[in-house]
Amino acid sequence: MLQFKDSKLTAEWHDAKLRPELRVIVLAANGYAELRYERSLVVSSIYRTPEDNAALHSKSFTHPEWRAVDCSAHGFERVKPALVDWTQEEFDDIGSFVNNLLDTGFGSIMPVCYSEKHGTGKHLHFQVAKGNPPKFRS
Repeated sequence: MLQFKDSKLTAEWHDAKLRPELRVIVLAANGYAELRYERSLVVSSIYRTPEDNAALHSKSFTHPEWRAVDCSAHGFERVKPALVDWTQEEFDDIGSFVNNLLDTGFGSIMPVCYSEKHGTGKHLHFQVAKGNPPKFRS
């Protein structure tokens, strides 16, 4: 079952501002993770204020626009130790699963799932394009 770092993120997950197709994408990725690795993903970031986004030196506006969800592999050592043992290879595999299914229409410039280490550390970044829902690849 998909996990959340805290109750604020649980509330954001259910907020009507979060793009509904993003929930489907994250749940599909989590289902894959559970079947393949017998572990759940942990949502670590959804909405960010523009100020929080700038403080993280993010050049993307996907989080302030409710178009992104991050699932991290760090920061849970004291709360849920079993959730920190994802490897980069496993995250890359989950990212490939999602990106092989769906396309934002912007190719490698804006994949549905970005798994390369970036920002504050190892995490999966799920995103959707502004106004355009992702399409299934044929």
